[in-house]
Amino acid sequence: MADMKFCYKCGEKIFQEAEICPKCGVRQMHPPNYQQPASGAAASAQQSPPAAAGQPATQPGTSGQGAQPAAHYEERKSPALAAILSFFWCGLGHVYCGDFAFGLMLILVYPIIAFVCSITIICIPVVLLMWFWGMYDSYGLAQRINRGEVKS
Repeated sequence: MADMKFCYKCGEKIFQEAEICPKCGVRQMHPPNYQQPASGAAASAQQSPPAAAGQPATQPGTSGQGAQPAAHYEERKSPALAAILSFFWCGLGHVYCGDFAFGLMLILVYPIIAFVCSITIICIPVVLLMWFWGMYDSYGLAQRINRGEVKS
């Protein structure tokens, strides 16, 4: 599980090591003498006192002004599943990742290209390249979604 923080400009959840917020594009700069908060439950318990009853927990390492609720990251899309779906039919991995327009276009265009290429035989490598590219691209799309670079 990756550590998350919040963009100081828009408040979007971003990875701890992110230098630029994927939502608003603002560079995440640390003030001079900034120390990264230690990861783990024991370290966060040492850095901040427990929240009072009825108050939300704050992110470790933040205090006072601008404290944000604690972040919990869950993987949203499985890159392996996206590639496997594209293995069975070109475009299914993109639909799984939420890119419906492009995925449906691949689902509809791929059999047409495959049929035309099967008649001419010479362009069968084009069909294979399109099939492999669909698997590779859906795998990368799922990874970009999980990193927060692309909204699903």
